[in-house]
Amino acid sequence: MLQVLLYYRYVDLSTAAADTLVSWHEELCTRLHLNGRVRISEEGINGTLGGEINAIDAYIDAIEVLEEFKGLEIDWKRSEASILPFEDLLIRRTKEIVSIELPDEECHVNGTAEHLSPNDFDAMLQSKGDLAVIDVRNDYEYNIGHFKDAMNPCTRRFGQFPQWVRDQLPQLQKKDKILMYCTGGIRCEKASAYLRHLGLENVYQLNGGIHRYLEAFPDGGQFIGKNFVFDQRVTMASLNTQVVGKCSKCSVAHDVVSGTRCAYCRGHILLCTSCHETLEQKNIQILCAEHAWMGTGSKEELEQKYATLEASIAAADGPKGKGRRRSIRKQLNAIHKSLEQFRII
Repeated sequence: MLQVLLYYRYVDLSTAAADTLVSWHEELCTRLHLNGRVRISEEGINGTLGGEINAIDAYIDAIEVLEEFKGLEIDWKRSEASILPFEDLLIRRTKEIVSIELPDEECHVNGTAEHLSPNDFDAMLQSKGDLAVIDVRNDYEYNIGHFKDAMNPCTRRFGQFPQWVRDQLPQLQKKDKILMYCTGGIRCEKASAYLRHLGLENVYQLNGGIHRYLEAFPDGGQFIGKNFVFDQRVTMASLNTQVVGKCSKCSVAHDVVSGTRCAYCRGHILLCTSCHETLEQKNIQILCAEHAWMGTGSKEELEQKYATLEASIAAADGPKGKGRRRSIRKQLNAIHKSLEQFRII
């Protein structure tokens, strides 16, 4: 029997302790034949591992007796799998265990929101009052499943979330309560701390994330669609078979994340089989809604976009313009590929 283990724990680690944990994990997981992804930094640990049940048990036992985690509560989330969820093992030494790209004083997890159990979260969802329910995950995760009436920040990565909050702050300040959720809880720790840093006190987060909620409400409860997971299973569903996802091209009901990604940003794109085959047959590169402008328009329009971008590289000179020049060249490459369908380059 195979299992997938999802967990995280924020804890202050010294640089030496974090470095040691990396090599310690590589040895332990290799010996236990566990595959997956583990991120380790001075702020703690975040992992998803898969393997035999006895190996998962041994891993948990080994972590809980380590000096760095002894006596600390860790929410070990387990789920069954029919195949190994990862093909390999990657232990990464990182700056953050989940990257929000903000200074610690703006999102330190000591200032996180009140945690609600799945039952309490569900009850609050159905309570009276002016609520804001925020999905802290990325756009492609929201598109295949979310809580009813949840706000979608439309982010491609977690680091974009703070800007969305700043843009929405005047509206959020008017809400009676703000409820937040993510897959397993780790992103909400930093996201809710950031909202509190901005002065919002009426903030609550779903303890254990969607994972724990669907355990408490196997029929889906207030969650519709599927829960995106970052392994080869891709999604986990409740007993509710409602499809909320749509093909980004024709809008037919579709929630199968097949690995189709934007040619520019590599973000997941929902495409039904018919639309995917049509685009491939016509040699049209696949771009997400945000970057579709690099593939839309006539031959002349695309040529004009190309020329405008070429001219803008000169304006981004100097060391400070290095990132901008790299971004422009990437856009030029995408437009170049789009022009290939006209056979002009």
